[in-house]
Amino acid sequence: MGIERTMLDRFPEIYEVEAVMPGFKIPTEEGIEEVLSSIAPFLSVSGGTIELLELDDGDGVNPRPTIVLGIGGPPAKNTSLKAEVLRRMKSVYGQAEIQMLEMALEEE
Repeated sequence: MGIERTMLDRFPEIYEVEAVMPGFKIPTEEGIEEVLSSIAPFLSVSGGTIELLELDDGDGVNPRPTIVLGIGGPPAKNTSLKAEVLRRMKSVYGQAEIQMLEMALEEE
């Protein structure tokens, strides 16, 4: 906030300051699936699944991309596992808002 205010005060041609973290990728379905494929084997051992439910690139109202993941099975109740999934997603897509929803597994 202090950096933004200083820049706006000292440079009148600047009207907006946006923090951008270098190295963070723009989320794509393919990229998200790649991250999830590194997590899926650990989940499947304990009877769980994870999948991309929704990807919103952002717009004028909410410029941050939103990633919605569905996690099912026993791992869905494991807080530390969900934190690891979030950590892995944030390491690649740090600027995105990431949500995880618990899903019920379909019985065969």
